[in-house]
Amino acid sequence: MKHAELEAALTTKLVEMASLRIQQDTVLALDLSDIRKEYAQKMEHLAPVWDGSTGETHPGYWLLEGAGAEVRGSEIVPVCQKLFSVEAKEFPQRKRGDSFAHRSHPRPH
Repeated sequence: MKHAELEAALTTKLVEMASLRIQQDTVLALDLSDIRKEYAQKMEHLAPVWDGSTGETHPGYWLLEGAGAEVRGSEIVPVCQKLFSVEAKEFPQRKRGDSFAHRSHPRPH
């Protein structure tokens, strides 16, 4: 099984399992995080990512996570997780030289 096929199969299964536990009043949350690869030199599609903790841009990848939680509950249900690079050809509306990190998180003046 190729990487893309495995990812699709796992994502489908995760969403299927989560859908059994998501109710009408479940709160759904999305989180865009960064995975810093500060010392990597030859990793595929490294791109600038904004580190909100330090206020700096570093090479790395973006991580989009989705989860559900009941308002009065303590359990968190993972719904999806996607690691991606704006430098990958699969990334929509990619423009050469355009930094997703700077568009999404402008530096404070």
